[in-house]
Amino acid sequence: YAGAGAPESVGDVVINAQTSTISGGTIRLTGSGATPRPLSLVSNTPLYNLSCEGTNLQVRVLRQAFSVRNQLHIAATATFTADGLDLFLGGELLCNGRFWAKNNQTTFDGTTLQRLSGTGAQCDFHNLQISNPQGLEVTLPVEVTIAGNLTIDKRGTQDTHLTLGAKRWKLAGILQNDGGYATTAPPAALQLVGTTVESQLRGSGKYGSLEIANPAGARTEEDIQLRGVLSLVA
Repeated sequence: YAGAGAPESVGDVVINAQTSTISGGTIRLTGSGATPRPLSLVSNTPLYNLSCEGTNLQVRVLRQAFSVRNQLHIAATATFTADGLDLFLGGELLCNGRFWAKNNQTTFDGTTLQRLSGTGAQCDFHNLQISNPQGLEVTLPVEVTIAGNLTIDKRGTQDTHLTLGAKRWKLAGILQNDGGYATTAPPAALQLVGTTVESQLRGSGKYGSLEIANPAGARTEEDIQLRGVLSLVA
């Protein structure tokens, strides 16, 4: 689909199915423009693959929670904005462009190992939840910012449900760590970056490298099993 510019009350791509079954296929949002091109997307049914490919394309989800069960692809020339609406991902988030959560909750809820990959111009989450029993593996080569809370559920038997790549993840809110996270190599770390309120660490999951950069400090009432480096950042 290469169109754009419909009123928000209508939407550019609208899927309003009474019943649905998905097993494959890709919706490709294409088209190019010399200036930013907003495209609004509404769907009451999960999509299998969604590919945001257009030059200067700004895809925005409207009205209701949104689900992609296999791959969400954001090209280097595109932006995907959840716009405060909950997003459920069952497969890979391939981010070569910009992912902007904008006050939503993004949940990785697949059943096989999921990946956050790509070249990643920018990847900003608000609340992020890892609910996959096989976990989430990150290879994105840019720092990831979480403006809200990070929840790592324990749904499987392994002690790591989130594996960070080679970059820092900056967390401004609460860490609920039940499933455990790991860091592969420096400078990869989970960095606590609140400002005026202590960062809270909850849950019994294992930790990879942890950096405390919050001037208000951090607090935990649980034992911490640290498998990386603990750093206090001035």
